[in-house]
Amino acid sequence: MAISLYNEDGSICKLRVGCLVVAAVCFFTSSLMQMSAADDIQDTKVEANLATQKQVTTQNFSKAKDLNQIIFTELSDAVAYLNTCGSINAGFVGCEVNFSDKFKQIYSQDIEAYDDGYTISITAQQKRDNICYKIIIDSSANVIAYNTKGEEITKQCVPHNFLKNPTGQGKSVSTTVANNARLGRTLVDN
Repeated sequence: MAISLYNEDGSICKLRVGCLVVAAVCFFTSSLMQMSAADDIQDTKVEANLATQKQVTTQNFSKAKDLNQIIFTELSDAVAYLNTCGSINAGFVGCEVNFSDKFKQIYSQDIEAYDDGYTISITAQQKRDNICYKIIIDSSANVIAYNTKGEEITKQCVPHNFLKNPTGQGKSVSTTVANNARLGRTLVDN
């Protein structure tokens, strides 16, 4: 039995026409959504391939970045330790620095301590162009880096904020300034 669009009196039934229009629009939009979902799946596969390629490139870059971060974090810790140890011992003789195994795999280190300072010199185990080959740091926080050819590459190799404010360097001297008390009396500095 066919559904009639007309009422018993022969006029068009607006409710039935409205329902048919809504059903037709729903069928049409669902078919569009299915076609767009198929395109999205293909786009997702392409994006996944691009993301994988980008991830491999990023991993190589992040390995070098992580390596530099490990190197300069450990060097910064060593400088901070030596500065603190030198202040406590009234000299740097007897201060020992231990680097991590990962650091020791990449760099050999030579630390010379004197009564009035120290020098940390690290040299890469393998000659590679993508890392700093030799880095020298002294107790005045002067840093010099060299490549495998012996050319200075401090600006390219060493992070710009490295040892700008090393902990433990120098002596902290606090001065007390006497201020007038509320009652007009001055504070006494002991």
